[in-house]
Amino acid sequence: GGGSATLAKIDELIGADAVIDLLVISHTDADHLSGADEVLAAHTVRRIVRPGHVRDSYAWREFEAAVRRVREGEGASIVARRGGQKG
Repeated sequence: GGGSATLAKIDELIGADAVIDLLVISHTDADHLSGADEVLAAHTVRRIVRPGHVRDSYAWREFEAAVRRVREGEGASIVARRGGQKG
C-alpha cells in the first residue's frame, strides 16, 4: 500500500495525535519505507531505528529527509543499526 494508506491505518490504530515511542525500519526496500515519511510528519516520534545500509532510491531519500527534519525539529534519537541488507 501507499504512504497515505499506511498513515491512515496507523492513525486508526493509535490515534492521529499519538506519540510514537519507537519506529523501526527493518530494511531499505520501498515496501518497508512507504509511508514512513508521512508518519514522521504527522506524529511525534521519539526514537527511530533504521538500517545502516543506505540505498539510492526515491523512497530512501524521502525517508532520510523526513528523519533529518524530525531530528532537527523534535530532537528524536536516531539509531543506525549495522549489518542487514546489502542491495
